[in-house]
Order: sequence, then C-alpha cells, then structure tokens
Amino acid sequence: MQSWTIGAVIGLCLLGAAPALAQTPAADLQAAFAGCDSPTKHRLTNDQRLGVCNTAIASKAYQGKDLATLYLDRWIVLNAKHEPAAAEADLETALATWPDIATDAASISVAYMQRKKYDLAKTGLDAAAKAQPGNARVHYALAQWHLHQGEYDLAALDNDKAVSAEPNNTDTLQQQATLHALRGDTGGAIAIIDNLVAQYPANAIFLNYSCYLRGTLGRDIDKALADCNAALKIAPQNPDILDSRGLVYLRLSRWADAIADYNEAIRRDDHPSPTSFYGRGLAEQQSGNRVSATADFSAALALSPGIDKKFGTVAMLAE
Repeated sequence: MQSWTIGAVIGLCLLGAAPALAQTPAADLQAAFAGCDSPTKHRLTNDQRLGVCNTAIASKAYQGKDLATLYLDRWIVLNAKHEPAAAEADLETALATWPDIATDAASISVAYMQRKKYDLAKTGLDAAAKAQPGNARVHYALAQWHLHQGEYDLAALDNDKAVSAEPNNTDTLQQQATLHALRGDTGGAIAIIDNLVAQYPANAIFLNYSCYLRGTLGRDIDKALADCNAALKIAPQNPDILDSRGLVYLRLSRWADAIADYNEAIRRDDHPSPTSFYGRGLAEQQSGNRVSATADFSAALALSPGIDKKFGTVAMLAE
C-alpha cells in the first residue's frame, strides 16, 4: 500500500531533520545547517534562522540536495518575513539545484494550506509542478488546493495526474472518491472507497472514511455504523472515528449515543473538529438541552464559519 504520511513529511520540512551530508563541513557550519533546517529544535527566531541559513549557503560547503534544502528552508523564513521576491527566488533556486525537492516543497505547501495561507501554497505548488511535471505528490497537493477553492473540476484534473503517476497510492484514491462525491457522482465515490476497504480491510482510515462518507450522504447507514465500529476496534477512541460515528448516530436519531461519541471526540482531540461541536449541538438540541446546544453551535461557528449551512451535506467533504 502506497501512501504519504503528510504529518511526518511536513515535520521534516518545517521543523527539520537534517539529511545525511555528502561531506563533513566544520562544526560551526554543521551547526548553521542544523539551525537553518531545524529552527524549532534550536529555538531560533526568524532573524536568527535567516542568519544561519545565509551563513550555511554562503560557505559553499554544501551542494546538491543539501544546498537545495538550505534554499528551501530560507524560502520559508523569507515568507515569514514577508519578502516574497527574495522568497520566490530561493524556491526556484532550490528546485533548479535539486528537482526532487519538489516533493518537500509540496508538503510545505500543504502546511501553508492548513494555516489558510493559500497564496504561499499556490506559489510553492506551481513552482514544484514546473520543476517536476510528473510528481504525484505535487499534483495531489494541487488537487487539494483547488478543492479548498471550490474548483472541483480543476482538482479532479490534478488528482487524476497524481493517480496516473502512482496508481496504487491510497491517498490519491481516497481524494478521488471525495472529488467524485463533490461533483455529484456519489455512487462512484462509494465504489472507490468500498474497493479500498476490500483491499485493506484492517485499515482504520478507509473504514472511517466509508463511515463518514455514508453518514454525510445519509445512505447505507447500517453499513456506515458497521464500518465505524470496525474502525474503532482497530483504533480505539480515535477522535476522527468517534466524530464520524457521532454523525451516524445523528442519522439514526440516537441522540444520547451521538452526544457520548462527540464528547469523547472533543476530549481526545488536541484541536477538536468543528463538526464535533456542531453535531453535539444538534444532538443536545434534540434532547432539549438548548443552553448547551447554543454554546456548541457558537464554538463550531467560531472554528468554521458557515458550518451551519454545510453540516451533514456533501460540502463537508471539502473541509
């Protein structure tokens, strides 16, 4: 099974894990490389990080992938300092020096998207796609960018390129299912996720997505509940799965069960999903707990404005 562990890749790019060096520069230059590539570990400010990046690059002690990594790191710093022209120049230099670093640029761009910095993400992805037109990770991330913009047809085109480049990558296939649903082909979406569940029956992510997709669409609810239960046997108390099962319980009008699952999802998630608050609010409202329901609706709307219009609809798949 092929997939991308996005969190780990983003951690590598943003927080840093210095790659093996082709040579052994002096200790002070190694420290500069490490500070440039791992600022959080070394507790550096943006100005301090820029200084050590400059030192490492100017030393000419690094080349190939190591040099490209330094330029990519400095791209991040210059973005943080709002110096777009210098940042883009470093991004292009990184990609020209080592085109394979396009994968890392894509992962950083995904991190920017998660922080709602869509312009920075698009800059990174466009440059990465130009440097490596056949890179599946780049097209997968571009599809995510278009998806966030509501451009589902363009998202599907990029995701299809990712699937063509890596036909067995499960991340792109799951995103393909999402895009089928968002473009009105709910049957096609379910067929894709059912095929993934059949291929990987012990994969909690696919079981959960089958549950959430069916819960969102309001169809095959018994199947949805069975898949959520199976996912929780594999990953007990996972907040994402509890959130999905909470939605299924809402569909079944099992208000107390929905509240219990949403309570656990919120308790166990460091950054609870707005869907957990909104879903719990609906269950509380149906149970007559209007004060608690109002508080949960407010919390959900603060995290995701407009969720009251999207909750329980296919539009939630784009979140």
